[in-house]
Amino acid sequence: MLSGETFTVDFFSSDLHQVNGYQFTLGFDDRLLEVKGVEMGDVADMSEENFGFGALAMGKIITSWNKSGASVSKGDLVLFSLTFQAKRNSDLVTALKFSDRPAIPEAYNAENEHMQVLFQIEDEGGKPVTSGGYLLYQNIPNPFQDETSIGFSLPKKEEASLRIYDLSGRLVYQHRAQFEKGYNEIQIAQSALSGNGMYYYQLSTEAFTETRKMMLSGSR
Repeated sequence: MLSGETFTVDFFSSDLHQVNGYQFTLGFDDRLLEVKGVEMGDVADMSEENFGFGALAMGKIITSWNKSGASVSKGDLVLFSLTFQAKRNSDLVTALKFSDRPAIPEAYNAENEHMQVLFQIEDEGGKPVTSGGYLLYQNIPNPFQDETSIGFSLPKKEEASLRIYDLSGRLVYQHRAQFEKGYNEIQIAQSALSGNGMYYYQLSTEAFTETRKMMLSGSR
């Protein structure tokens, strides 16, 4: 997904006929995505009342459903569709995940036995999609005056270093830490640098190095 792109994600199930109810919290990284809308799918007794949007500011959508007597057919059924707008170039594997709060992911069958709730991201051909691996994003805003954010994604939890160099190649900032799998972000204040102008920032791990440019245009 590209920055500024608006797109729709269909959430579907092949096993809903075996399920009497479910609940889960869908987490999305609000630094990467903005929710634009929800549409119902193929399930007759599902409506917007099955969704809670009170935690959108925390990057969470809560949903629950109970079979209320309407028959559910076998096969692939679209439960609902969410429309997002991408704030940055990224991928859905990085941007979407289950959250265990406030509604833990769980389902139950006709015998009231618990069932697992899992999701798999697939491409238009139905093939599973995995994370694109390492990504170093353009800082936002750029140019900047007081502060800027440098985001990056990692395919696993690991140690990484962010270094910033001025045009002469002098190292002016360095931050090394253990970062989580997926999207991470570091805030850079104007005071951490050595004056207005162009800088290079570089992310490096044992297996990856990438460098981008950014511009400090002066404090307000």
